[in-house]
Amino acid sequence: MIGHVALAGVSGEVLTKIAERLKSESPFSLTLMLTHCNGSSGYLPDDDAYKQISYEIAVTQVQKGCAGGGIVYGILDMMDHE
Repeated sequence: MIGHVALAGVSGEVLTKIAERLKSESPFSLTLMLTHCNGSSGYLPDDDAYKQISYEIAVTQVQKGCAGGGIVYGILDMMDHE
């Protein structure tokens, strides 16, 4: 937290829908997702992204279902909002 802004760092390139989901589910009105923190996990796509053939899907290191929910739920679990 910096003031009233929640910062969430992820070690890869998160596709937009994951960051949007975090912002909508965050208990904080101002939440920012910072990517490329502490190394690189490569591309981290949401499940819908696997429906189309793209470079990001061809080279990702994670299977469908791993990135979207896991990232959002993991970050939300770490947020102390009491």
